[in-house]
Order: sequence, then C-alpha cells, then structure tokens
Amino acid sequence: MSFAENGTEKFIEVKITAGLASTPFYISENEVNVSRQLKERFWLYRVHSYSREENKGEFYSYSDEVEEHYSLSPIQYRATVK
Repeated sequence: MSFAENGTEKFIEVKITAGLASTPFYISENEVNVSRQLKERFWLYRVHSYSREENKGEFYSYSDEVEEHYSLSPIQYRATVK
C-alpha cells in the first residue's frame, strides 16, 4: 500500500524502458480504465534510460488519467465469437 502525504491511498503503475523518456511503452486497456476511475489517486511511475548492468535509470511520475499526459494508440484487438 502506498499513500500520499495527506494520507490518501495511491495506486501506482510502473513502466520501464531502456530508451529515453520519449520512448513509447505499453499500457493495457485495464490500466488506462483504472486511471480514468481513480484520477488523482492513480500514479504512473515512468522509469526510462534503464540499464540492467547498472540496475539504474531515470524517473518521473504523473498523477491522473493516462490520456491527460500521453497520446494512446490502439495496437491490438480482442476477438470474440459472434
């Protein structure tokens, strides 16, 4: 469990890439929907420029709906029998 300084519960999703902060990353439809529901209680922690050898990278975070900070592109469909 994580909490903000005011005691409000925080829901954290972490995304890591080896590339720069501008490197695209994958986020699920469920994660996007949770960010919509929780708004300011949802936090995306973005680790970029990550090196496995050194086990370190750079970091920033955003709170609120994912679409407020990122452009989302659908890349996959779920198919069900008609």
